Amino acid sequence: SNPQNSKSNNIKIELKEKSAFLNEGSIYETLLNYFIIKDHFPLHISDYKETINKKMLSISTPYNLIRAYFNDEVALYFAWLNHYTHYIIFPSFVSILIFLLNFFISKQHIESIRILHAIGIAIWVQFFIISWNKKSSAIEVKWNNDESIFKKEVQRREFVGELKINPVTGKYHLYYPNYKRLISYIFSHLGVMFFFGISIIFNILYFNLRKVFPDDNLLSIPSIKNFSTKYRLFERGEIVTWIIGYIKDTLLDHLCDIFGKINKQLTNLENHRTNEHYNNSYIIKKFIFSTANSFFSIFYLVFILQDLDETSLAIKTSLYTNEFNRIKEETIKPNLKKIFYNLRNIKGVKDVKLLFKVDENNLIPGKPIEQNEILKQETLSGYDTYGDYFSIIQEFCFLTLFASRFPEIGIILLVTDFFEIRNDITKLCSVCRRPEYSRQNSISAWEYIMEFIAICSVFNPFVA
Repeated sequence: SNPQNSKSNNIKIELKEKSAFLNEGSIYETLLNYFIIKDHFPLHISDYKETINKKMLSISTPYNLIRAYFNDEVALYFAWLNHYTHYIIFPSFVSILIFLLNFFISKQHIESIRILHAIGIAIWVQFFIISWNKKSSAIEVKWNNDESIFKKEVQRREFVGELKINPVTGKYHLYYPNYKRLISYIFSHLGVMFFFGISIIFNILYFNLRKVFPDDNLLSIPSIKNFSTKYRLFERGEIVTWIIGYIKDTLLDHLCDIFGKINKQLTNLENHRTNEHYNNSYIIKKFIFSTANSFFSIFYLVFILQDLDETSLAIKTSLYTNEFNRIKEETIKPNLKKIFYNLRNIKGVKDVKLLFKVDENNLIPGKPIEQNEILKQETLSGYDTYGDYFSIIQEFCFLTLFASRFPEIGIILLVTDFFEIRNDITKLCSVCRRPEYSRQNSISAWEYIMEFIAICSVFNPFVA
């Protein structure tokens, strides 16, 4: 027999044995499992995009239409964001009242109103979570996404293990020992602690520049304090103070982005069997670090140093930094990408011509390759709901935990979230590839995160 033919036969046998085990679906899914198909994405359809963009101008978000065009995950995000934006109207109305009362009553009475406002927010957040759970259940029934559909866990393509016979079912399955995953968990959490340590160092340096620590404090660094005093960094007006605070918060945001990339690799090392477990692990670790990174300094100022004036300044600086960075990411960057899109597309066209030696009109008849939709959409970036969820959840933390120190936050968030919905759908339709269709019956780990924040909201009156 020919050795080359023998080798190819062995490969075919291996594919036949393992493909039935890895995925009982189509040949296409098997090719994805073996990474024979490296990349794939559905194309945008202009008519549907225009319809969705027109519908987004209305007060209610057309998440059923979004589901039909994108997928359940994207539609659930917009349904949740729409529900949250409508529910935030009440605290926004209270924010306006408190802001106006500042001009008519004494500071002592305002402090009492702030405490009542904080208690009201703690009650409001409980009603919001209950109402969302009802809304989510109604959507689940309407979309026929019953829990029984998701009982069968789909194995991740990236999952690796040793092929063994399951003693219970008698069928082959991939086995991965628990002790190896435990070691990976330890490395993941050490990574979180390491980056959180860097975040604490940034905050200590900033607090010394601000001369927040008393001279006898263990974290006080005289040389940095003297530098701040010498150049009067925080005595040059509020604008300079805000700029320095913005630089600090932006550096921490970049640190969070770096951690996000490393966290993805660490989560890959955990070798989760299903996408649900993988996504929950990734989301929870990144959220823990991102939240601690954003709010550690504020909680330290409130509960350890008990400096309420510095706390108010830190809350405002952090909130405005987050909102500005979000506008930059959601609006400024996408528009810049559109401006430079043609230049990048021309380079991509040259690469495609060189690699495949394609004819000018071979993809879509009548259109030159420079105008071909397939090539244009291939250069678009992928879409991940994590960034959109986290930016709103971070606002949710500000509202539920620190509204007593910054009552105007409600009206600010109402306005920004109203435009956030429109920016997100524009980004999905113009800047990102169309996500692959998938079914989902909940917003996954974000529900548990909201419930945890609701429990923490009882600290809001203490912040007041």
